[in-house]
Amino acid sequence: MKTFTDTEIKALNKVVTNWARNTTRRLKNRAPGKLGRNLTNSNSYDHGLIQAAGFRFHRYGVFYEMGVFNGLTKKQSIARGVLNPHPWFNPIMREDVPKLMDKLQAQFSDLVEANSKLEIKNTGQ
Repeated sequence: MKTFTDTEIKALNKVVTNWARNTTRRLKNRAPGKLGRNLTNSNSYDHGLIQAAGFRFHRYGVFYEMGVFNGLTKKQSIARGVLNPHPWFNPIMREDVPKLMDKLQAQFSDLVEANSKLEIKNTGQ
């Protein structure tokens, strides 16, 4: 594994941190009420290098995304005709993750290849 300078690591961390902040802002704008107000991001580091960009939000945000409510499963909701999805998280991730990967590849191809374990996580709340 290649060793990188503090300057290279700080530059990469800054790109990912800025991306996570921007993505958090976009998610907050898309999520309704309390879900958006309580959404935060937290990043994980290993030896100073960012390893994961995490997003914290209330658990019901997952159910809201899928359209299942009142303790029903997705299958039960479909069967009862009450499935009502509200995509707020996945569409933004589908747009933003490739943009981050392109930027990282363009600016830090050696670093990204050597340390390609960056994860995007919902760290739960």
